[in-house]
Order: sequence, then C-alpha cells, then structure tokens
Amino acid sequence: MNEISLLYEKGVVLAYHKGTFTAKYAQETTHHIINYLRENNSRSLLLHFENVQMKLGLSDLFYLPRLYTKLDMSIMTKIAVVTEEYEKHRRLFDFYETACYNVGYQVNIFDKTSDARKWLAHQHINAA
Repeated sequence: MNEISLLYEKGVVLAYHKGTFTAKYAQETTHHIINYLRENNSRSLLLHFENVQMKLGLSDLFYLPRLYTKLDMSIMTKIAVVTEEYEKHRRLFDFYETACYNVGYQVNIFDKTSDARKWLAHQHINAA
C-alpha cells in the first residue's frame, strides 16, 4: 500500500513516503506536493522515504524534475531527501540529484532529518 503524508512545519513542507515508489506514483504525488508547497507559500521541501520499494528507472527520474518545471514549481525550491536506504538505492538517488541540478533545483540526499533541516534552513543560492 502506497502512502504519502504531507505536513507543513516551520516553513518546510514534509512529504513522507511509504510503500512502493513507481513512476506513476511519483508523478501523482508530485502534483499534490507542488500544490501543497503553493498553499503554504513554501520553497523548502523535505522528502522522507521510509521502508520504500523503489520500482522506477533512471529514465523515470530524468523526467521528474522536468515535471516540476512544467507544473511551475519555483526554481528557488530546495529539496532535501532523507532516506536510510541510500546505499541500497544509491544509483537512483544520485541520478535524481543530478537530474534536478541539471534543470536548476538544489537537491541534497541525507540519512538524518536533522541534517536535512539544517541544510534547508541555509539561504538558497541558485547557481543558474
């Protein structure tokens, strides 16, 4: 069973994912997340993956940041990804990080929520 929980806390939208993460699910949740960012006037996103089975390929991840742009997510949005399964899915997470940077989004992968929050709290510096 796939599950996403969206919360807003101290300027940050928190998206907790559980279950199977497919390309279709990623696209569906992206719409919800971007709408939630807008509703809360936030440019900080913390994606938390817990006990997630990654069932998507590199090509799916290539198009995901382009969907962000298509849905008018601000290029100023910083995205912190928290996962304890980084080593297990290193190739996917690293590719996602690079794909996002290539279209102008700042993304970092963390294994601790506290480190992700510290990074999100620092001023956004857009290299583009």
